[in-house]
Amino acid sequence: MLFICEPISVNTENTDKATEATRAWVFYDGECALCLGWARRMERRCRGLGFRFEPLQSAPARVRLGLREGEVPEEMRMVLTDGRKLRGAEAALEIARRLW
Repeated sequence: MLFICEPISVNTENTDKATEATRAWVFYDGECALCLGWARRMERRCRGLGFRFEPLQSAPARVRLGLREGEVPEEMRMVLTDGRKLRGAEAALEIARRLW
């Protein structure tokens, strides 16, 4: 299962502001109906915590995760501002830890 919703703006001013406010990037499978539903619900709940949700198929995912064009991981990924990269259950636990 992978996770993220709205594509980021290509406007550098908006992107810089979004990045400054972002504490963690959550990447999900944008082609999985279950993942899309989960990401939409979580994005609403996590908005004030600085989480940014993006599909694994997006350009931001390729850049932040170092993926090749067309490469899509089999599980969700999370990138924290301190540089740590989490995956799957480890990422889900980090989201839960920050929510509760």
